[in-house]
Order: sequence, then C-alpha cells, then structure tokens
Amino acid sequence: MAASGFAIGLGNIWRFSYVAGENGGGAFLLIYIMIVIVIGIPLFLAEAGLGRKAQSAAIIGLRKLNGKGNPWVSIGWLGTITALLVTSYYLMIMGWLFAYFFKVGIGSFQGVTSDPAAVIYEDFISNPVAVIGYTIIPTLILGFIVAKGVKSGIEKF
Repeated sequence: MAASGFAIGLGNIWRFSYVAGENGGGAFLLIYIMIVIVIGIPLFLAEAGLGRKAQSAAIIGLRKLNGKGNPWVSIGWLGTITALLVTSYYLMIMGWLFAYFFKVGIGSFQGVTSDPAAVIYEDFISNPVAVIGYTIIPTLILGFIVAKGVKSGIEKF
C-alpha cells in the first residue's frame, strides 16, 4: 500500500504538467506509463503479496519467508528507508502548506505579485526554525492519527 500511495501521491502531480511540456509532452508521458507498467505495477503486486503471505511489514515479512540473515531482508530495509525518506519529504511540503495557510490567513499575500511572493518564500525557507516549526504541526497530527490505529485512526480520518 505504501508503494501505491507514493506512486499516486503528490510526486506524480506536482510539476507534472511542466515536466511533461518541457520534455516532449506525449513522448515523456508514454515513457512514464511504460515505466509504471514495467516497474511500478510488479513492485506493488510483490509488496501486496508479501504483506498477504507474511501478515507483517516488509522487513519482518522477508525474515519470515527467507530466514534471518538472508540478503532479501535488505530489500525490506531498503523499502523501509525509502518510505522514511519519502515521508520526510512529504512532511516538509505539508509544513510549507501550513505556513502558507497561516500567511494567507494573516494577509501576508494580499495584493502581492509574483516577485514579492518569491521573496516571502525565500525568507521562509532560509529560516530553519520556522520551517521546522511548521513541519512539526502536520507531523503531530499524522502521529496522532496513526497512533489511534487503523480502524479508529486512519480509516476514521
């Protein structure tokens, strides 16, 4: 499920039209779809099959199926580390969104054109305390939801 979430998530739609237009439009889209079919779908099916068979996460599942110390367990670690890195990227984007919601709410962008908006952005990302502060908000919200479990947390929200 993590693979499908990452594949369908913001990374697929953020800047997609720009990248497609800059890199040949239809040709880029054709190659992209081919890569999704050849790599993405088999990886998704393998992860879903592993989860069904082992009834656990990737690392533990691969240990159950292959034994401790097997090189395939490193694939589980690689997937888990990748998920952690992708999640940290998405949390940063969510922190930026919270900062912009706040800035819009207090009127920081009222009557602002693109050049002053770029200055507001540069000022924001050059202040690590502000970026981390706004990133903590979605981290705590998501942590609360996940801590409640699947039925009471993730499914309910």
